[in-house]
Amino acid sequence: MQSDSWTTSRLLAWIESHLGNKDVYNPPLVARMLMTHVVGGTDIDLLIDPNRPASSEERDVLRDLVKRAASHEPVQYLVGKADFFGRSFEVDRSTLIPRQATESLVQVVLDWYRGTAPLEGPRPPLRLADLGCGTGCIGITLLRQVPGATVLSTDISDDVLALARRNADRHEVTDRMTCQQGPGLDPLGGHAPFD
Repeated sequence: MQSDSWTTSRLLAWIESHLGNKDVYNPPLVARMLMTHVVGGTDIDLLIDPNRPASSEERDVLRDLVKRAASHEPVQYLVGKADFFGRSFEVDRSTLIPRQATESLVQVVLDWYRGTAPLEGPRPPLRLADLGCGTGCIGITLLRQVPGATVLSTDISDDVLALARRNADRHEVTDRMTCQQGPGLDPLGGHAPFD
């Protein structure tokens, strides 16, 4: 291998330094997300093979992505995904990026649900409404955490609902998630009460 080869470790160091000079938040994380997006694999793969040389095509793609990240374009939009509650969700510019702070909302619902045992008989299935669902990460996460729960996911945009459906399919909950287009509370009309 040539000493001037752009290896994984050299690229990561350069990307981190460049993004740090541009005041991008958390340059090491952004660098790893861009690298795994372009070369494949996981963060562990980057550590296991630090001397892997990047192809010229990979360097070209990385150069463009780093330029966009340096201009403060969110890395989640660049790579098309974001993590939420330990799961990966597809994102695009039609939605907000799932935030770690929103995970606390999911935890509040889970804590509430686990503390509502019925006095007699089996617990009825949890019925949820996810208004302005975006990626669907809140409703989908709750469906994954609470067996038998159902969710009505609403949004004003058909593109957003299509994205939420793709995420529901990815996380295998399409049979328990219904999507309905409409503004505000309008889509809830005609439905039984929600928990």
